[in-house]
Amino acid sequence: MIELENLNNQGFEEIVEAAKKQISQLSDDEWTNTQESDPGITLIELFAWLKVLQHNYMNKVSNVSQYKLLEMLDIHLAQNKGAKTLIQVSKLKDNVNVPKGTKWLAGDMEFENEKVQSLVYSDIVSAEFIAEEKIKKVKYESFSGSRTFYAFGKNLEKRKKEDERIFKLNFSAPISKGLDFNLYFDVFIEDGYNRNPILENEQFLEMANISWQFYGEKNGTLGWHELKVINDQTHNFLFSGIITFSMQGNMKKIDNGFSIRAVLKDEEYDFPPRITSVKSNVFEVTQKTTLCDSSIITKNDISNDGSFELCNYLAIYGKSLIYFKGKNGWVQSTDYKCIKQESKNKAIFYLEDSLLQQIKDFTNIEDALLVISYDESIEHNMILGGGTGISFQNIKIKYENILYDSFDIMIGNKIDNIEYFNKWNKVYDLFSSDKNSKDYILNIRKGLLLFGNNEMSLIPPKGEDNIRIMNMALTLGRRSNIKDGVINKVISKNEFLSGAKIEQITPATGGVDSEIFDDVKAKASKVLTTGKRAVTLEDYENIVKSTPGLIINSVRILPYYINDIGNKTSNSITVIIRGGDKNSMRDLSRYKCNVKNHLDKYRLINTKIYVENPVYIPLSINGQIVVNSYYNKGNNDIENEIKSFIEKLNEVCGQPLYYGELFGAIDKLDCVSYVDKFSITPEGENINITLSDDIIIPPNGIYRLDKLDLNFIQSSNI
Repeated sequence: MIELENLNNQGFEEIVEAAKKQISQLSDDEWTNTQESDPGITLIELFAWLKVLQHNYMNKVSNVSQYKLLEMLDIHLAQNKGAKTLIQVSKLKDNVNVPKGTKWLAGDMEFENEKVQSLVYSDIVSAEFIAEEKIKKVKYESFSGSRTFYAFGKNLEKRKKEDERIFKLNFSAPISKGLDFNLYFDVFIEDGYNRNPILENEQFLEMANISWQFYGEKNGTLGWHELKVINDQTHNFLFSGIITFSMQGNMKKIDNGFSIRAVLKDEEYDFPPRITSVKSNVFEVTQKTTLCDSSIITKNDISNDGSFELCNYLAIYGKSLIYFKGKNGWVQSTDYKCIKQESKNKAIFYLEDSLLQQIKDFTNIEDALLVISYDESIEHNMILGGGTGISFQNIKIKYENILYDSFDIMIGNKIDNIEYFNKWNKVYDLFSSDKNSKDYILNIRKGLLLFGNNEMSLIPPKGEDNIRIMNMALTLGRRSNIKDGVINKVISKNEFLSGAKIEQITPATGGVDSEIFDDVKAKASKVLTTGKRAVTLEDYENIVKSTPGLIINSVRILPYYINDIGNKTSNSITVIIRGGDKNSMRDLSRYKCNVKNHLDKYRLINTKIYVENPVYIPLSINGQIVVNSYYNKGNNDIENEIKSFIEKLNEVCGQPLYYGELFGAIDKLDCVSYVDKFSITPEGENINITLSDDIIIPPNGIYRLDKLDLNFIQSSNI
């Protein structure tokens, strides 16, 4: 570590005494009084005091400087977030569009859906599993979570191309054409296994190809047609999650029901997918209370009669302002009227001719209008103040628990007597802002907005009431993490939605408070110790085990080793992976591809990566064992001990099998009198057997117990 000079190594008295000693060298003989009463000594003490202060500051790294150093490591203060959870709405009597921002209640705590959500009244009545020429039909009540069902059968390894595997769901009524709808699948994961999550925008090669279809009419043809998948959180049944579909045809009856199905085209599953439950009308809600929300309306959103609709909770139950797009920003207009249809979950805005004239030359895809909807309780607080024209202006906000990511402001500037409003950018600091930037800092802990000085970001234009809230929500942060089953009410005047059954099916998690500086420094310490590059063997192993979407049972990193060539080569790493299912010996190319793609982000540039499956070494074990008279062959204690021994060896590839250790493990069992004969015979290439019958296998080898032939003799018969 670099040793830093201590710049603050002199105290006040030392500096004053050193300065007094220099008086005789630097001044004439007239300055002989060095008492504190002398004006010259007073000046020396003043400058000594300033020097002490200067050295004190120079000897410290300020918080501002530390923030910048942390940014270089791509580390920022984590801001507050509300918890997220899934809710299900059932017992609907008709289809419903749930407005964005609808309030779902857990006592007094509010959760909101962050987008318009379509709900269908059609219920799932049964499911069918078609695999290996067998059809298994189960009623929907069986999907209670207590049983598991193989979506495409159990023996996928034996599946042939002509072997059709289908998972089918039957509904009580057709799902209307043009509707987007959700299905939630609860996917079973074996105890002791953990599948790595796939974060948003992470690269992942899907392990199966599934075609979703609906039965009905499309383009004049009756039959099975493609059912469009908008989003699949399950990644083809690897995870529990929501699949969002878009119905692009008219469903028709088949076998006394309305059906969709998943047809397995090809797969490389590590585990055959198993499903414990399926639920319709499930969607995500987030804990927050939105008080102000903005919506952009394009020219294409406006109908021929000069109206447009918003399915937004605040637009329906609150108040709204409209701005049109001018040449220098948004200009407020009052030339409209709003008709609220609360029972139909929509607000209709009718534009007057004068406002339509302002946007008549816009293209269909251009942003034409800005609608700001707000809760009436904040009507008198939406205007934060006016620009003073003074550097580093700050404004106090009257609200606590502001959700950082939700907050936006716009600032007006008068040009030719027209006030144009523009959205300003929220930043963590102003060091990267130039004189043309429209940036500001939001400090939610202190409830302050801080602006620049025309060098680091612009100063807000001077004006009256020209700084306004554009978006704002409040959140309880960490306190919003609650157990499942608490959310059970909704605020709505729609009869179908207010009369429905509401159930929170997962715990609300992910709610956090804003970090303080000490939290960030702790994160920096972790980043510096773990690193983001694959250098050591431990680095490689940890990175492989974190590959998104996979269950990794064991990993072995082999430097300077390439399996298919057999020669040691410099600048190369061979990764031997064993998938989650210990019993599977399939060569999963997509599995290996995902590992390689993940490693490529961390490897050194000149390092070549090879990913291979283990080479399986078949074993034949024969023996004659004398057992105690009371031993019951049906207990399988001896066979289980051998299998457990082999399984433990296989936790790491390439482990030698020491004959004496396995012999001793059997011999020490209480049921064994003594081992009379015992032999282990391996098969395969590059295997060495020592004089003591120990088996040495290649570093990528895994044992497979193919034959276990034991002859038991009762000791009483000898």
